[in-house]
Amino acid sequence: MPSAPSNGFIQAAFVILQGVCMSASNPDPLAKVAIRAVGDWPTDRVNEDGDIILSARDRALLRSLGTVSRFPKNATVYEEGMSGTTRWLLLDGIIRISHVDETGKRTILAFHWHGDIFGLCENGCYVNGASAVTDIVVVGFDRDAMRNTLLQTPQLQNDILVKATADLRLGERHMLLLTERPATRKFASFLLELIRIPECYERNTRILTLSMSREDIAAYLDMKIETVSRAITELAERKLIIRLSMREFRLSLASLKQFSAA
Repeated sequence: MPSAPSNGFIQAAFVILQGVCMSASNPDPLAKVAIRAVGDWPTDRVNEDGDIILSARDRALLRSLGTVSRFPKNATVYEEGMSGTTRWLLLDGIIRISHVDETGKRTILAFHWHGDIFGLCENGCYVNGASAVTDIVVVGFDRDAMRNTLLQTPQLQNDILVKATADLRLGERHMLLLTERPATRKFASFLLELIRIPECYERNTRILTLSMSREDIAAYLDMKIETVSRAITELAERKLIIRLSMREFRLSLASLKQFSAA
């Protein structure tokens, strides 16, 4: 049976009902609509931020189809098993996708960033849960309306396929990451994945910011929280990272890549 909405979901609903103020100080969030594609795609298809270059027509179509919602940090977008027909595109912030098994163990399957699409369903229910790591802005699309639009718009359909291919590649990388040993090398590989994300990594300063908690990282890497802390300490002792704060590190990028590949 579908789960009842959580307090976090109800809290977020109040935020949604407040609406999105369209003013100079708070412009239309749909102006930022984009689809992210991680990977080596042709430069004429992906811009420098890693976003698929959408035509003006397709951007306008997405804007006309979507409804913008805001969720505060730690709010639930939807719960595992909840019925739903909405597909989501993340415009701003970070989302965690998680699954709880029969023993109660929580596993984080993915983190999503701007331009990511989420909301996998089976038999009308969400397969996993989605919650906000940070304050987020999302746009929701009705499943049937989106399907009809894609059938009539071959280029947008192709762009969604490119996105699906990119997500499949990320899923394969995550599976390989889980098999890495020892734990410190696994964590190093995780940091190298994050340098692909502009929200996490500043290339000019080589500073990486962890927006997610160590508990979330542990659930993503199938490690204990204490193991994550030990991995950070070991990387710092090896001078592969410099700890600037609990969540900020300056990376010795070449050395970190060499260590991860060893």
